[in-house]
Amino acid sequence: MKKLIGLTLVLFSLGFGFAQPNASSYYAGGLLGIGFPGAAGLSVTTFGLTGYFGASDLLTDNLDVRGGLSFGFGSVAGVSASFFRLAADAIYNIELGPDVPITPHAGGGLRFGRLAGGGEGAGGFGVGFLAGARYPFSAQLSGVAELSFDVYFGQITVTHPALAVGIRYSF
Repeated sequence: MKKLIGLTLVLFSLGFGFAQPNASSYYAGGLLGIGFPGAAGLSVTTFGLTGYFGASDLLTDNLDVRGGLSFGFGSVAGVSASFFRLAADAIYNIELGPDVPITPHAGGGLRFGRLAGGGEGAGGFGVGFLAGARYPFSAQLSGVAELSFDVYFGQITVTHPALAVGIRYSF
């Protein structure tokens, strides 16, 4: 497990190194959201926090690469539940024109996640898809809203739809 997470981080770091983004194209942000992870017919409502770091316009205009770490907590039928997610995404920004301030985006990538509750756990590696929009408050600070849907494959398949809002700061 440790080797696999380490390998994922190394590959992600190498991707950033080879892509050579512009000096001002890095960003970081946070999202606060509500998710509905479920496994084996049981759905849980979790409230989560995601931190992410990314680079814009890699290899081509409007293509971002972003890595994120998420934690979520909730309960169902009096049993506490928690969720952990490590994500690496490629995101395409859709430019609507010079006079339209909102920038929609869509993408997806690889995931590693774990849903635990009541002494039991499920999850593993998976894929995720996301769609959202960014609205600039200033040249560096933007508001972000996203919908996502992840599927994790392990002994038990876990699905995780979520809705989140947050901020993004561009360096």
